[in-house]
Amino acid sequence: MEQKINFIDLNLNKVVDEQVKKNREILKLIVLAIIMCGKQNIPLRGHRDDSFYYENENSNSGNLQSILKLISDCAENNLVNRRIATPKNSTYCSKTIQNELINICNDIIVSKLKYEVKKAKFFSILADEASDVSNMEQMPLVLRFVNDNCEICELFFGIIPCDACLEKL
Repeated sequence: MEQKINFIDLNLNKVVDEQVKKNREILKLIVLAIIMCGKQNIPLRGHRDDSFYYENENSNSGNLQSILKLISDCAENNLVNRRIATPKNSTYCSKTIQNELINICNDIIVSKLKYEVKKAKFFSILADEASDVSNMEQMPLVLRFVNDNCEICELFFGIIPCDACLEKL
């Protein structure tokens, strides 16, 4: 009776909390690798996107998988190494999850850029129509503004299909 009593629900909560913390650390590494690939204009995927091919040395599983494997091989902590050894349903690197993470990063970056432009005293919009290889007309959108340090900044915001532009008008 004098021994400390551990309640099962508290122990289960601790285990779940630890797992959530580990998963967030793994996800952080994946997001940092995706952002690095984006900054360097490096494509994420290779010839085969399926998790079955991630461990196959002969297949090109993509730059993201290679970067994560390199981090795993060089990491001193065991957390990153366990990412490679996780079950196939929790690798966090499927093409669907990659697309979701890219879209989330895009939304965050665009909102930060919008904030910078709204904060600026002077800004302008540069737009021009161009046709791509399939003769689809597109409009690149560039914002030019003066930042807090009185420097002129140009930000590429994206390419908008001209059909979408006409529908919005």
